[in-house]
Amino acid sequence: MRRVQVIVSRKRALAIILALAAVIGGIAAWLAFQPTRFADGTPVWTSTIVDGAAGSPPPRLGPTAGYDASSNRMMVFGGAAYNDVWVLSNANGLGGTSVWTNTVAQGAAGSPPPRSIHTAVYDAASNRMMVFGGLGSSIYNDVWVLSNANGLGGTPGWTNTVAQGAAGSPLGRVQPAAVYDASGKRMILFGGDIFTTYYNDVWVLSNANATP
Repeated sequence: MRRVQVIVSRKRALAIILALAAVIGGIAAWLAFQPTRFADGTPVWTSTIVDGAAGSPPPRLGPTAGYDASSNRMMVFGGAAYNDVWVLSNANGLGGTSVWTNTVAQGAAGSPPPRSIHTAVYDAASNRMMVFGGLGSSIYNDVWVLSNANGLGGTPGWTNTVAQGAAGSPLGRVQPAAVYDASGKRMILFGGDIFTTYYNDVWVLSNANATP
């Protein structure tokens, strides 16, 4: 076998070593950067449950949801033709696999009529979700309260606290915006529409969670 000797000048050898060091250093820095590459606050989506996954609620239009931070659970109510309640555990994708549980069945006795494009707020202190308005067989202006909303501490149950058409209520509407004042136990409602008429009024519901 013929041996071939390659002679490289010291200057050339140093350049090659520096180039290799730069490449290796760059790879090491890239690998170290991966776990925190979004620490700068860049928003990133992660699919935790794929569309059509077994055990999920049926697809629907216009449901509402609340989130309980202490239990990491999301509560979903209604949507076109539905009046069921579903709870998603490990909702934020941390601490375990996200799993759906149907806590109030479709058509369960004592539930609100099916509806969509309504509004809802959640009170963590009392574990209650309050629902107003929406579209079903009518355009609603009723209020319903779901106790044990996150599915913990007891069986979830509905109470109709303000009847449909009750005197002094806002007009029936869809797609209103609402927020909840936990310290004052008040639900604040803005706007909404009845498809051809749009509202910009504000209403406040006192004792919204229906607790003493």
